[in-house]
Amino acid sequence: MYSSKSTVAVLVATAHRTDLLKARALPSIKNQYRTPSRVIVVDDSGDDDAERSEQLVRNWQPAGINVDFLRNRRTKGAAGAWNSGLDHLLRTCNDPTQLYVAILDDDDRWDPRHLKRCLEAAKNHGLDMVAAPFQRIEENAEAQLIVPPRSLEVASFLVGNPGIQGSNLVCRLSVLLEAGLFDESLPSCTDRDLCIRIAELPGVRYGITTEPTVHHFASQSRPRLSTPGSPAKTGGLIRFFRKYRGRMSNAQRTEFWTRAERLFGINESAFELTINMPARRVASSRIEGAAPRQSPPHLIVGMIVDTAQPEAIRHLLVDLRGLAEDPGLSGLDVLILENGCDQTSCEDLRNLVENERNLGLRIHLVDREQHIEDSRSGLVLDRGASHGRKLFIADARTVLQTYLYAFGKNRPGSIVWIVDDDMRLDPLVIDENGELQRRAQELVPLLRELRRLRASRVVDIVFGAYTGAPPLPFAATVRVQLVDLVASLHWLATQDSQAVLPDRGLENATLRVGQCDYYYDLSRKKTDQLEMPFWITPAFPKETVAEAFTRIASAAERILAGEQVFRPLAIENGINPLESISDDLQRGGNTFVFDVEALRLAPNSSPTIDERPSRRSDMIWALLQKHYFNRHIVTVPIALYHDRSHLPVGELDIERIVDDIRGYGMFSALQDFPGIFTKTDDLSLVLSEELTEDFVACVGKYVEERLSAFRLSFHRIRGLTRILRCLADKKEVWWREDKKYRAAIKQLRTFSDHLTDCYEVDKLNRIEREARALNIRQICKFLRQLPIEIKQHRKRLSNYETLASRGLEGERRANAKAIAARLAAPAGSLKVLGSGKEGVALSDGKHVFKVFDYWWKSSPEVTAPAFLRTLVGAYNDTHCLYPILSFHESGHRAVLIYPFEESEPYAGGYGPGMVTLLAECWRHGIFHRNIDPNNLRVVDGRVRLIDYGSDIHSDIHPPEGEKFDRKREFVKMCQRAYLSYRWANRGSTNFKKIARRALDNPEIPELDGFDWFYEAVRRVTGQHKAQEDVVLEMVGQAGRVLDYGCGNGWLSKEFADRGMQVLGYDPDYTRRPHWNLLCQGKDNLRFTHERSDLLKAELFDIAVCRRVLCTIENDTELQTILGDLRTLVTERGRVIVTMCDPHFKFGGSTPEADHDLPDGAQYESTFVYEKKLRATGRVRRHAHRPERTLRREFARAGLAICRRVEVPTVDL
Repeated sequence: MYSSKSTVAVLVATAHRTDLLKARALPSIKNQYRTPSRVIVVDDSGDDDAERSEQLVRNWQPAGINVDFLRNRRTKGAAGAWNSGLDHLLRTCNDPTQLYVAILDDDDRWDPRHLKRCLEAAKNHGLDMVAAPFQRIEENAEAQLIVPPRSLEVASFLVGNPGIQGSNLVCRLSVLLEAGLFDESLPSCTDRDLCIRIAELPGVRYGITTEPTVHHFASQSRPRLSTPGSPAKTGGLIRFFRKYRGRMSNAQRTEFWTRAERLFGINESAFELTINMPARRVASSRIEGAAPRQSPPHLIVGMIVDTAQPEAIRHLLVDLRGLAEDPGLSGLDVLILENGCDQTSCEDLRNLVENERNLGLRIHLVDREQHIEDSRSGLVLDRGASHGRKLFIADARTVLQTYLYAFGKNRPGSIVWIVDDDMRLDPLVIDENGELQRRAQELVPLLRELRRLRASRVVDIVFGAYTGAPPLPFAATVRVQLVDLVASLHWLATQDSQAVLPDRGLENATLRVGQCDYYYDLSRKKTDQLEMPFWITPAFPKETVAEAFTRIASAAERILAGEQVFRPLAIENGINPLESISDDLQRGGNTFVFDVEALRLAPNSSPTIDERPSRRSDMIWALLQKHYFNRHIVTVPIALYHDRSHLPVGELDIERIVDDIRGYGMFSALQDFPGIFTKTDDLSLVLSEELTEDFVACVGKYVEERLSAFRLSFHRIRGLTRILRCLADKKEVWWREDKKYRAAIKQLRTFSDHLTDCYEVDKLNRIEREARALNIRQICKFLRQLPIEIKQHRKRLSNYETLASRGLEGERRANAKAIAARLAAPAGSLKVLGSGKEGVALSDGKHVFKVFDYWWKSSPEVTAPAFLRTLVGAYNDTHCLYPILSFHESGHRAVLIYPFEESEPYAGGYGPGMVTLLAECWRHGIFHRNIDPNNLRVVDGRVRLIDYGSDIHSDIHPPEGEKFDRKREFVKMCQRAYLSYRWANRGSTNFKKIARRALDNPEIPELDGFDWFYEAVRRVTGQHKAQEDVVLEMVGQAGRVLDYGCGNGWLSKEFADRGMQVLGYDPDYTRRPHWNLLCQGKDNLRFTHERSDLLKAELFDIAVCRRVLCTIENDTELQTILGDLRTLVTERGRVIVTMCDPHFKFGGSTPEADHDLPDGAQYESTFVYEKKLRATGRVRRHAHRPERTLRREFARAGLAICRRVEVPTVDL
């Protein structure tokens, strides 16, 4: 009702018409008999004309009138300009029900009595809206009197405008607010659209004045919104028809297009073209060129779970279990932080985790008890957890970051993926026909490509996209969905209830084009989406109108649970996310961190007021990373589905709304003031105190901006709620005629009642009051505290290894046991033997089960598992390498099995055992890049290798993409073995440092003595045959040479290659095929296994008998051999005999062999013993004779010892 307190404000929108504004609009306002209390002039020029307009208005200051000049801060166009002015009025008035707004176009003018007559009508008849007759003035034509309709009916405005346009309208501000202001998506037809929405409001009192007091100049000589054929008029008519065609009868549609063609030259084909035109998007050329092959990524998924809703995570875990099977991943781990209101852990959550673990998902739970224990040790934030208090979201994110950092540091190169617990991996996709479907996105190829870009420092952190529900409080999306609900109900009311629901999905799709915030009531970027409705679409084929009505009546309340019933977020089908990279900072519920150090650099921080942190901490974290820590942050539409179906219908959460508004203000100010902090060389932050005053003012500005957007939506929701209740109770619609729709009608009534309770004005006042409580003291406290919090966060994370070795290690071992039980069927309960970088070793007492959970040196093809498969059954004759019995795989999970035996830790020494290990590796073509004391054990004096994983390679299966140098690899392996042999006592950390230095510098002091060690290895492996070198030197350049006991003949061939005539003799005839190969192309080389042939041969200058006499146990056979040697050389010939030095039998093992002497053996006696060769593992029987006995046998054969040469061994 009109009150004595009622005032009137004049609103003028202008664009490029400063002269007309000066000549018509402003003078007519000044001359009003009823002086307005305020005048708002909004310029939409956006160029120099705006400056001229501002100067004009500043100089025009009528007495008793407050004049404000604004620039359009909303959508460009008249609607945006008007709404900017109306928003400004609402910000500055105490009671919108007591303020009337009179609108005047800049090229029109009022008679002096205009405002007086309109307000008298409002006062006399209790009107909310008044329209005045006006004179329509065209060039070269008589003025035409236009009288507005006497009643406000929707049908009056569907075909054309019956006589209400901006300059003849006076309306209560509260009514304009509840009607939603002007529709900024309409470049024209805005007046009639506004009138329709006002007409829908129940209880609006409308009337007209009796005399024309407005002069409307409809000049065709200058551009106007209604100029025929203009883009504004064409676009406005098409969008208006799209918005209201569902409410038009066939006759009204025909009349609409007949009028449009007659007046503006536009026909229905223009509308059909816009509907049938597929949604197009402009692809970015940000990424070019083919990506090189990338190693499969290891994914670490982190999330926070509320113990009040543990089941919310179930569907996501199922999805992740499926993703874990993707062959493009080298591994997937899930880390869950439990967040609740108790000091004890949630049993339901633990059971859920155990169930998923037993199904194959590697999942790590940081429960409340573990969190509290770690916080008491100073490793993570407490923030009241130890007192049973649930963490605020900012603190919970910081704690999650802390655990993820500790976890990720032990898995170098991994991608950390932080997701909200109510996400699903199959996003909502919109196709070219506007149909919406849930469809999984190819995630892994995108991650591999993004990791390539990470290597090029293009990306460090990636924000993914949401589909389904937005990550916002439900209060931020209620308005637009109520617009959709009301519009859809109006449309359904005109349809045959039993007809199939028309599919208007393509219309919805066109509304999404170019609209990043089409779902958002409070968007800062876009405001033209607020009053253009999305339509209900069929949920299934041949869904009827009645079924659709019942469905939306039932679903409407889900709007208050944060679901998007009408405007679900969706991504375009077939989109290449890598062509849509942007630099926007988004919410963090779908964040990929490629640089794990970013988790260490900053916590999640936001201002705390009354012990309650504001929201937007995730966006502030991202901003710090980008502005101060040199991290490259991008947004890529890698989409998830945000599922809020489990959430209950809520009340208006005032605290959450207030926290969001405060967080928005702080984040926006930080964006505008990057200089508020300066960074030091160590990336610490220092506050710029001189900027704090301006910063605080900026925060306040953005808080008011967000409050204004919320206030506008709040009033519109109140209006839509009243409309909704009227629709539910409307008698003339088909759903009131049939009892079967009573339940649906009741649901709509209940929903509208709930909205009425939620959106009471007192609650708006409280929100405004509490949001503005963010004061200078609190803002400055946050600014000064932030650098301190960053330092404290980094200090905590300096102990990440301790954190990882506590509860996280226990969870890792639990996962390993589950995987071993699932894949390898152990014989009994499993005991943990230890864990390393890529796995956990378990045993059932009979076997060792190495469970791999991280292929840390994986190649593009993850060659480690492929090579390990080849080791199964590859050798059984080793004493230092364990035989690999089996290798079980399922996806990226793998278990390797080898025999278990009791052993002791390796603490250095055991030189011969180390040499044997290296010899076995050489013999089987194995090259290990991480020989380390921790990877070795001692069993009965033998050094056993227990590390079988991605550090093992071979020249047959070299690392992917590497040029494999067999000799170089072996030397490096021997160096690490020597360092382990000498420096195991240095401790694990120091040893690793030494080993790293040795890779770059083989001259480090710790490698002193390596040459002797390596010489021993070379001898054992046959790479350096010291005795053979001596023999070759002693033979020199003889004419004819006999190689007696030539074996495989390689020394015989060496003599022949030096030009000598050679006969090789060995009684082992099985070697003949090999001999034949050696003789090819050599006339000076011959072999025989027949002694008779040997004795017929021409005498030799030199006879060589290499390591034969050691193997002869029978004295008679020994004498025969010595006799043959003497017989077969000339009188001046020489016999060269090599044999084991009898003096060293009792000195222990040598690098070449171990000696197993019989009990009671003494040097002076003759006996047989066993000799185990380290190079081959073969055991030979040898005969020991003291040197005195050997000399006697030589003399008896007629051989005089003229030279005795000892080849030194290597003493380990």
